[in-house]
Amino acid sequence: MAIVVSFPNEGEQDIIVHRARTTDPINVVRYLRVLNQGTQTLYYKIVTTSADWSITSPTNGEIGELSPGASTGVVLVMQRSVPTSDVAETVGMKIQAYTDSAYTNLLEEYEFNFNAVIADFDSWTNVTKWDFDDGTWQGWTAGHIGDWAAYDPVLTDARSISAGGYSVVCPVSDVSHAGASALTNSAVAIPNNTRAVLLLYLSIASGKTVPSEAYLEIYVNDTKKLDVKIGKVLSSITRDNWYVVGLDITEYANNTTSVEIRVGQPTDDVFDSYSVYLDEITVAGTDSL
Repeated sequence: MAIVVSFPNEGEQDIIVHRARTTDPINVVRYLRVLNQGTQTLYYKIVTTSADWSITSPTNGEIGELSPGASTGVVLVMQRSVPTSDVAETVGMKIQAYTDSAYTNLLEEYEFNFNAVIADFDSWTNVTKWDFDDGTWQGWTAGHIGDWAAYDPVLTDARSISAGGYSVVCPVSDVSHAGASALTNSAVAIPNNTRAVLLLYLSIASGKTVPSEAYLEIYVNDTKKLDVKIGKVLSSITRDNWYVVGLDITEYANNTTSVEIRVGQPTDDVFDSYSVYLDEITVAGTDSL
């Protein structure tokens, strides 16, 4: 096998999209890594086998040349029209290895899937939403991880999904340090439904340089369930607009869990100050999908 595919970010194979709040077509960004485990130089390509989805980046799905033992990170951008009703679907994908740069002589393929839920989550049977629009923490606690003491999240009315509302801002200084802002709720009730999701919205102020390893992580009961490298996908996130982040939490149905959201970076780099805004943290459940 000459193809090894990994997802450095936990939860990246879940696609959660609020169909009533997205643009048409939907753009989904995922980060993956491809390794040439073969003995010859090969040319790699990514394709989808799902008729409703297409790949807009990399161009023509072409990842490019990899020598034996080499690997590369791929920022994958996929597109789909907004469905008229809620859907849960499997998005089939293939990484293909070719022996020529014209991508005509296929050597082998590696298949994997994304699991997509595209729905109007506000209309689901059980919905709990923390929008912070009353100017309070609504049960969440602000804190930090590591050398981040001066950068605990704060409430702000400078930006919100709702007009005149509030959001949570995680400010990041250009002072050299490593760690994370943290937002924690120890009593998140997951509804007793056949499908449950957790989603939130993030926004990044324009005009700022964000380090490639800057991340947003979500922990459920102290287990990391989602890791989004904000800097790696930033080119596909519209600055100043809201970007949905979500994961399937059906495994925790009918339980009260702790949820922690972290925004930070793993290294001691110096960079421009920037801020990540979080809003409308939502848990929703339904029996209809």
